[in-house]
Amino acid sequence: MSKQTYWIRDTEGVYAQVEGAETRDQWTKVYGWSEADEPGQTDLVHIRNENPEIAQGYPQAYGALEALAGYGFYPSAPPEPVDLTNPVPAAGPAKSTKAAAPAAGEQKEK
Repeated sequence: MSKQTYWIRDTEGVYAQVEGAETRDQWTKVYGWSEADEPGQTDLVHIRNENPEIAQGYPQAYGALEALAGYGFYPSAPPEPVDLTNPVPAAGPAKSTKAAAPAAGEQKEK
């Protein structure tokens, strides 16, 4: 049995389509989206492509989806939000295992 799909919309008016009440509730109750009716032809909708090598999750006009469906595009959930309250530390510069050469005029310690 397939899950029911829902249209949701963010505060900027961009739509997305999600599967299942649990996913809809996550987006509306946690991430601040709202449940919505089907978008209009010029409304932006998050889309994905069945080919993972193609750019994923970007908004496109809903009216263009009919033409894009032949290329494997379909309405989708938005990209997962980034948790900025617990950022991952940036990787520092690579550490060299070689000893640094002495600067000009310096003598190497013995």
